[in-house]
Amino acid sequence: MNELTFCSLHPVLQEGSLESRLAKLNPAWCWQPASEDAQPLGRLLKDDVFAQQAVLTFQKAHQAPTAKVAASLVHKQWVAHLLSPLVAVHLLSGRPISPWQQLGYDVQASRLGWTTQPFGENESPALFFDTVTGIANACFALFRRNFSVSPRILWSNTALAMASPWSRLQPFEVDGNVINRQLVAFFSHFPPSLAQSVQWLTITQGDKTVCMPRRLSCCLKYALPGKGKALCGTCQRRSEAEQVALINQRFFKQKA
Repeated sequence: MNELTFCSLHPVLQEGSLESRLAKLNPAWCWQPASEDAQPLGRLLKDDVFAQQAVLTFQKAHQAPTAKVAASLVHKQWVAHLLSPLVAVHLLSGRPISPWQQLGYDVQASRLGWTTQPFGENESPALFFDTVTGIANACFALFRRNFSVSPRILWSNTALAMASPWSRLQPFEVDGNVINRQLVAFFSHFPPSLAQSVQWLTITQGDKTVCMPRRLSCCLKYALPGKGKALCGTCQRRSEAEQVALINQRFFKQKA
């Protein structure tokens, strides 16, 4: 798994600076120096009090019925803010970040940045996978320890965040079979508890194939007031047939 493999999926991934290519995938993703107010990631992911306050704030703001529901959704936000852009940076540049504990996280802007230098000196892919695994494990331990969120929920949240760069390719109509092969190869570097927390569905109609994730554990978002018990599109509480029908409706034009 390297940057050439990912960047070869579409010309838009090969043109321009790293920052501009990140923005093409997701305008919210960036790779920049951390702000002066940023907290070292290694410290943040050990801070039980900060995590408890974040969950309590979310619970009050969204009227979540339990702290566990709020914690699942805060964890989902955190891994998306931390891991999605980090994976995208590696896929677009081929460079790992080291050491991850010193990365700065701007809590107010929900942005990750580098504090000493943008990349580590070692370009070994193994260092990248160690980096991502370290952050994923630290997030898992923090929310498992403080809120007893199910491991399957935490790992599903994590896997979806890590797969986000490929999910962002849907508007470019990249072949879903190729995306599926890259995702399988990518997740083969991680423990089964993480790698097997999401199933990849490939659906073909005519000459078009899409690849979409199916979580193997619900994030509990449906439990928030005002959601009407509505399920996310990737939720395993839906039957696989229902999910495939939703994918067909969203990505394949109906013939007149």
